[in-house]
Amino acid sequence: RVSSSPSLFVPFHIQYAHSSPERRHPKIFRGKMEIQSWGLDPIFWSFTKLTVHDILHMAEMANVRGAFSLHGRPVSRAEIVGYIVELVIKHNRITYSVDDGSGVISCTQFAKPNGSQPECKGKLGETCRIRGLLSKYRGNMEIRIFDFYIEKDPNQQTLHWLEAFQASVEIYQHPSVIQLECKRNASQNQGIKKLSK
Repeated sequence: RVSSSPSLFVPFHIQYAHSSPERRHPKIFRGKMEIQSWGLDPIFWSFTKLTVHDILHMAEMANVRGAFSLHGRPVSRAEIVGYIVELVIKHNRITYSVDDGSGVISCTQFAKPNGSQPECKGKLGETCRIRGLLSKYRGNMEIRIFDFYIEKDPNQQTLHWLEAFQASVEIYQHPSVIQLECKRNASQNQGIKKLSK
């Protein structure tokens, strides 16, 4: 668990993750996107490089199933790298609990459409890269697996952390072009309404 006191080893955006996104990023939240525009934001459809901590602290956006808020921007898919710390095999699914050093999340691989049992691709203690859909199951965040890879190089986890932090600072924490456009259109519409009165 991350301490709330500042630390040289904990990135800024993780230290202050307990505060509300609206408080940390007021400029982004003043230019909220309409739900019809979410798909125009590039990170909505891409596998967003994230840490487990980021995923566990996301909130659902506008009560739309499968859409979550990352610094005010909608995301639906994620990519994580971590160690398999638990493995639960059932007839219709396999659940991997993955620990990336910032938290533990369940990643579920469901049976194929023909009903055959999914293939178990990882073992306890192995480093894996998982890409999939973000979802909530019984109130807990999880990833529904699209792609599953075993990483032979343990340094891939550290590299993923660095890439996730860099993307957070340079991309995720800034409003997209679509958000800025929505904000500009909203202000223009307010101006037109005032003129019409």
